[in-house]
Amino acid sequence: MFGPTLTGRLVVLGQPKTEFIPIYLRWFADVQVTQFLPYRHPPSVKMEEEWLENMAKSQEDVVWTILLDERLIGMVGLHQIDWVNRNCAQGIMLGERDTWNAGVGSDALLLTLRYAFLELGMEKVKGYIALPNRASLKMATRCGYREVGVHRREWYRGGAWVDRWIGEVLRDEWIAEFCGGGNQ
Repeated sequence: MFGPTLTGRLVVLGQPKTEFIPIYLRWFADVQVTQFLPYRHPPSVKMEEEWLENMAKSQEDVVWTILLDERLIGMVGLHQIDWVNRNCAQGIMLGERDTWNAGVGSDALLLTLRYAFLELGMEKVKGYIALPNRASLKMATRCGYREVGVHRREWYRGGAWVDRWIGEVLRDEWIAEFCGGGNQ
């Protein structure tokens, strides 16, 4: 499903739209943007249209676009939602490189964590980061993630094996740190 509009300090999370597909495809064609993502080849227009259709009706995903001053800069989502055990995985892609290291990713992660815990009632949110991606690791820990393990030699990239960091955020710990302990 597409998430509701959420407004943070720096960004607004909004609904994905088919007219954004050319921008999404430009991001997927940029090897610097995708170097730490699990897929290696850009999707086609048809594949991206199908992905949007699937996300719109999915009960296991909630996705948003990330807008900075009304400019589309990325995507963020909650995936693999397990409604019984109340956990999910979080993912983010900042496609516009000129916005990297500006705090917009942290703002988007915090908005989706707030939604996961306070609106969806999740108990835990998981995240996975390719270990060479130090900026994403720093962002995740700043947003409350704690390391729970490492998948060693998870991906083969650029002629070398890459480990993948596993982090989790627990509801009560996140609320205590980011909501002053109350159920805001």
